[in-house]
Amino acid sequence: MFRHSRIAAASLLAALAAAPATARPGGSSAESPTATATVQASLDAQYEALERQAARLAAAYEKAIAARVAELAAADPTIAYLVDKNLLSAEALTRGLPTDPLARVPWLRTTLARVDERAKKMAARFGDVTLRQNERAAIRALVAIARAQERYRESDTDGNGVFDYAESLDALALEGFEADDKPGYVRRHGYRFRLLHGDVLSWSAEALPLEPGKTGRRFFFIDERGQVRENTGGPAGASSPLAPEQAEEKPASKHRERN
Repeated sequence: MFRHSRIAAASLLAALAAAPATARPGGSSAESPTATATVQASLDAQYEALERQAARLAAAYEKAIAARVAELAAADPTIAYLVDKNLLSAEALTRGLPTDPLARVPWLRTTLARVDERAKKMAARFGDVTLRQNERAAIRALVAIARAQERYRESDTDGNGVFDYAESLDALALEGFEADDKPGYVRRHGYRFRLLHGDVLSWSAEALPLEPGKTGRRFFFIDERGQVRENTGGPAGASSPLAPEQAEEKPASKHRERN
């Protein structure tokens, strides 16, 4: 923290070495006021020069930090997101550092040396949190689809005189979903959703992570029973284990569990 003190001390020693003997500590006891003023002025000038040099050095470090953050963001979407949200920007990394150039430079030097380490740690923490949030959001979305299917069937939404289930997600007029580049799918919170089938007796839907391992680790499935099932190695199905979070959601269907 006090490396700048060494710079100032070195400058002081150099100034003292160049000063007249009568103006140095331990020199003649008959100090000349004029000589002392000369040394003081010399030291002040050198200190001001050090401050200017430190200011230029600080600006160079700040530029280097910003450049490295940009490089990391270009290579990692998660880091890019953190930078966009000002959580991992050069401004965020240098926030709270001393404003005095001589005190600021050592901290900037350390910050630059640790940019990669901090970026990787923050991206890992954020990635884990976002992944879990995406998975929980996918489960809630499937439960919402199940409830929409029940409403669709009970009200004979298509007006065909048959109490059947919708054959596509578009027929359910769900809110909060975006169009997907794959036909039949919609997306939301890092997952894409598709209605696998729908008829008079049954229906089923799936949720797949857009980028397995990044936007979600688990694949989900739901049908007319209203129970969300999961799998980690690929698409889930009717015989897959129930998702643990299922207990947190209210039942989405009046159908009983099939044997």
